[in-house]
Amino acid sequence: MNINRWLKLAVALPALIGSISAQVPAKPTSPKAASGAQPKQPTQEELIVMRDEKLALPVFKKANWTFDYDAARAESKQSGKPIFVYFSRSYAH
Repeated sequence: MNINRWLKLAVALPALIGSISAQVPAKPTSPKAASGAQPKQPTQEELIVMRDEKLALPVFKKANWTFDYDAARAESKQSGKPIFVYFSRSYAH
């Protein structure tokens, strides 16, 4: 599979997952959620802590991860290897 097909898949995957999850009815996870009360949204500081905890996991130490898409594309072009894209939603309830 060439890099363009990988990139198309990486771009299409979130939309596909979103369309599938939109078809699944949400289940209340707590009495507050069942009563209609809005769950507490994490602060920016809490999100940063959650991100740092996730990036500290061993899986992120086994490869050279980058957050720079252009640098990833340049490395992919130079090495001839595809780009692996990891999506996360730390803000999900």
